Amino acid sequence: MNVTQSLITKYILIMIAAVLIIPVSFFAGSWLITVPFMHIQGLLNEEYKGKSYYEQIWNQEAKKLEGANEKQLIKS
Repeated sequence: MNVTQSLITKYILIMIAAVLIIPVSFFAGSWLITVPFMHIQGLLNEEYKGKSYYEQIWNQEAKKLEGANEKQLIKS
């Protein structure tokens, strides 16, 4: 009996293919959904400004909240 014609060999190959298709299809599906929406919104053309830029914005917003209590923070 030839190993390549064996029913168990074909079954194992089908199982391996099924296990490999799941992660590949998840990645491809999420990419096909995310990238067109990012392109429509113009997010793909936006330049990354770096950590220091976002840290500076964070600190500016934190200074505006200085001395505020919990109720004032919830209102704003």
